[in-house]
Amino acid sequence: MQAFQIDLTKKKPALLINFIGGWIKSCLENPEEKDADIATNVSGLKSIIKVYSANRANGIKKNRKLEKLRKMTDKELEKYVLKKLE
Repeated sequence: MQAFQIDLTKKKPALLINFIGGWIKSCLENPEEKDADIATNVSGLKSIIKVYSANRANGIKKNRKLEKLRKMTDKELEKYVLKKLE
């Protein structure tokens, strides 16, 4: 686990499970992925964003960091992950 993953989910730790699920799904679907670290982390982030967005009205409080990620394109998410993995 990377520090940025924990930081994004510390206010709602259940989201970490969603990140791990997205990460694992990406690993299983793309076993020969050349840039696996980037792709798996982006998939994990997308999983968090999906659950966060779907449950905003059901008890998940607004989170500035997740709101920022939610507005990013796929390319921007990749750049974000690259920067965090450096």
